[in-house]
Amino acid sequence: METTTIKSLLFFLIFGVNAIAQSYCTPSTVNSGSQFYYFKSINAETDLLYTSSTTPPGGHEDATTLLFESYETQTIDFKYYFYGLNPTVNIWIDWNNDYTFDASEHIVSLTGYSIYTYSYTIPQGTLPGNYRVRVRGEANGNPPSCGSINTGASADFNLTILSPPSCIPPNFLTVNNATTGFADFSWTDFNNASEWQIEYVDLGMPLGSGNRISNITNNNYLVPVTPGEEYDFYVRSICNIGDTSIWVGPISYQYCIGYGYSTSRYLSIINSEGAFSDINYNTSTNPTDGYANETSQTFEAYEGQSFEILTAFNNSPSDVKIWIDWNGNLTFDQSELISDESNSALITHDITVPNGTPIGDYRVRIRGKESSTTSLTTCGDFTYGSTVDFNLSVIPQPNCLRPTDIVASSASPNSVDIGWTDPNGASEWEIRYGDHGFVPSPFYTFTQSVVNTNPFTLNITPGEEYDFYVRSICGPGDTSSWSGPFEYRYCDPYSLSNSRFISSVNSMGALDNISFSTFTPPQNGYSDETSQNFTSFEDQSFFISTDFFGGFCAVNLWVDWNKNRAFEPSELMGTDNGPSSNKTFLITVPNGVNIDDYRMRIRGEKSQGTPPPSCGLISSGSSIDFQLSIVQEPTCATSTNLMSNHIEQTAIEIGWTSTGAANYWNIEYGPTGFTQGSGVTMLDSVNSNPYLITGLTPNESYDFYIQSECGINQSTWTGPFTFSTLACPTIIEPDVHEACESFTWIDGNTYTSSNNSATYTFIEGASNGCDSTLILDLTIHHENDAGSNNSIYACINEPIDLDTLTNASSPGEWFDESFNPLGQSVITTPSIDDVIKYYRIISEGSCEADTAHVYIEVEGNCDYLSNTQDKLIELSVFPNPAKDQITILNPSQIAELKIEMIDMNGRVILVENQILNNVEKATINIHKFENGIYTLNIYNTENQKTFKIVKL
Repeated sequence: METTTIKSLLFFLIFGVNAIAQSYCTPSTVNSGSQFYYFKSINAETDLLYTSSTTPPGGHEDATTLLFESYETQTIDFKYYFYGLNPTVNIWIDWNNDYTFDASEHIVSLTGYSIYTYSYTIPQGTLPGNYRVRVRGEANGNPPSCGSINTGASADFNLTILSPPSCIPPNFLTVNNATTGFADFSWTDFNNASEWQIEYVDLGMPLGSGNRISNITNNNYLVPVTPGEEYDFYVRSICNIGDTSIWVGPISYQYCIGYGYSTSRYLSIINSEGAFSDINYNTSTNPTDGYANETSQTFEAYEGQSFEILTAFNNSPSDVKIWIDWNGNLTFDQSELISDESNSALITHDITVPNGTPIGDYRVRIRGKESSTTSLTTCGDFTYGSTVDFNLSVIPQPNCLRPTDIVASSASPNSVDIGWTDPNGASEWEIRYGDHGFVPSPFYTFTQSVVNTNPFTLNITPGEEYDFYVRSICGPGDTSSWSGPFEYRYCDPYSLSNSRFISSVNSMGALDNISFSTFTPPQNGYSDETSQNFTSFEDQSFFISTDFFGGFCAVNLWVDWNKNRAFEPSELMGTDNGPSSNKTFLITVPNGVNIDDYRMRIRGEKSQGTPPPSCGLISSGSSIDFQLSIVQEPTCATSTNLMSNHIEQTAIEIGWTSTGAANYWNIEYGPTGFTQGSGVTMLDSVNSNPYLITGLTPNESYDFYIQSECGINQSTWTGPFTFSTLACPTIIEPDVHEACESFTWIDGNTYTSSNNSATYTFIEGASNGCDSTLILDLTIHHENDAGSNNSIYACINEPIDLDTLTNASSPGEWFDESFNPLGQSVITTPSIDDVIKYYRIISEGSCEADTAHVYIEVEGNCDYLSNTQDKLIELSVFPNPAKDQITILNPSQIAELKIEMIDMNGRVILVENQILNNVEKATINIHKFENGIYTLNIYNTENQKTFKIVKL
């Protein structure tokens, strides 16, 4: 045995210290909440993929079992998604395998990016083998490779370096613009190869679909390209005959992409006007990563032509810049900045195509950001904004130019005057018009033959919406392109922000009223509700109330009385920019208005300034259109504004507004949702206003309809108007009971445990006719158990804990044989022979009391004080009975005490040899023991003391 110990010690001294040192440190984090959702490699021989949904235990995970392979000179991408505020992510590779991440092995530190892709090239000369990779991220910090950080996570991986292929692929590919029409493509070769092949394809197209060039002997090659076009480049090395590398790439020759990350700040509208053909970009969300490639949208212009670009920025004033890559070098040079405007959500940019611009396609970049943030560049990321690219086609200037400035005005309800400006001095034009949305060629609804007057009057159908197109006739066979469409229709009002809007519109006092409400904003801030028709008549007055979601607002209300599809200042029927979100307007139908249908527009904006216009773009609000029908004044006008003057549990007093000659009214009512005319309850020829309706049910919702009587004439029914009776006051009384083991209550249920939640309702049991409810307050007691009777022998002067002599399941009180209370469970036997009796009585709750007795026969030939066990006399145990644990007191700190517990079957279930050694107190857990009586022996080499323990 001694020889083995010496050998083990020598082994530890020789190898142990070094063995401990040869392990990687385990980093840790104080707080959880950050993790790598993923960390992966791209373009390795075998790619790594690590994912995690929570912070790993302790903040670190050993993931070295994941397969990850590469070879020297190979370039791989590390991509990660780290969850944490303002994180820094560090990556190390232990290239010298010394179990330490040296400063020279720290390959990158990335700050401020939750999602990032980093390219790394395996150093040339790296030997095949296994290498430890550590990645660690920290929120609001810069984590070291070891030690503890506040909030973060880390993971270790194993990188296996393989032997490189016989012909290593080229690396460090670059492509730049050299001169217009050429791209400078270069790479690094690790084989000393003298020949390469390249291929370039249209951006996004697969390898093999483009132009392949062989026999290249220079690793810096000028590739002929089309200006403004984007490409992907590939290359491979030719090391020997039959020995070529794999193709590597693509590396993209393309326009840079600028990203934005805000979900609420972005360019929402970009429209051109006055170009040969225009663009129309409209979005209610920020494009993915804040960039939208809209080059499929082409607008056309010719050299010297001027046009406008309107930009709208969502939610705030903006800075907007526009570039056009005139030289096609895939870079937006400073000289190509054609517009730079700021500090407005709505901006109109004046654009002119320079004279001498060649015919062709040109990339247009429009970037917008919140004005309070950093300045705009052509590329790069920013937080609050977006970037949109378009295609501008410069075309030959036509010989016959299009008409401009088309306008239309209503000549009469059945006709419209259309006029324009002609830039050619032409005297003939062709007009095509049709239903809104039609295409002029080859499909069109109406054709107006060649006209020679400007303006020109066209016949239309009242209330219909039209599009007009006009083209100039400059000479025989020489016509311009179509100019249009000019929309002869109601304008569509828009809002930059959807967060504030009109949430309800209700009319009161019209013949037929509208009731509109919404919890969500309309798309682009406009809702066409003309399917909701309400009616009135000449000279009638009624109210319209509006609610605005989002605080104080300004609201305007128009009615297009002349039906010219424009809301003119004279047609403004109500305006309110007061400090409230609720507005009420009194509308009076003008005298002399024809019987017809009219468009009503209500527009609200988050503002206390000037109320919004009827058309155009506003910053934050909404617009709603309704149809107002003017009809012949009825001979018996309907009653309006039905209201409740007084509501009780079983009665409602209703009142209403009556116009005209009515002096009697019919009332029909029933539960909410009933069909009017079904005759649920009808009150005929009521002659008082207001009127008290009785006999209703408490806490019930009712619909009411009312009809006016004007002699032999009757109005239409008005309604429903919904009111609810008051609920009966809740009358609740407690019902208190105590019972032993079980109790059967008034509800018929038998309860075996305490309950204070059961209820029972007496229908109409209260004096006022309302219901009365009892709540049960029940306490269930369980039968008392004083334990078993017992008889023992004892020495004189011996202390005895009576609780240990019965197996009672509940606490009780001890009495002597005269039934005097002892006040405690520990007694000391008398100093003479005797037989003494004690009684344990348990009388808890409403159950019958239970009694157990203990007889103790005291033997005079045995004196406890002279017994050797007196050294353990001070030992005591509490509580007893016990549920989860017991405590042993050892006031004298007797040494070398041991403990054992024995169950009722005589099995030793617990042994403790150290817990009570030279200590005053020790605790033993018994919560896993079954309920019952156990023997507790406490002993040393000289003495022993025994306790009976009751486990509950």
